[in-house]
Amino acid sequence: LIVDFLSDPRAPHGAAMLVEIQGNRVRVHSSSCRQQICGRKGWTAQVHDPIICIPNRVTVEVTGSDARYDAISR
Repeated sequence: LIVDFLSDPRAPHGAAMLVEIQGNRVRVHSSSCRQQICGRKGWTAQVHDPIICIPNRVTVEVTGSDARYDAISR
């Protein structure tokens, strides 16, 4: 499933993304941002491992209660 959406209205003119969802994982298929850091991150399926696109003001998060770790301490 590929979802096409416009980002935050305060983002630069023409900002848009294609987000691909496959099973329980997600990735940015394409983005109008210049550096493409969000797209190079690749797939994520982990809770607490968001994909963030600062220029487009978009955060893509996997939600659920099956997080591998809630916190790490020594």
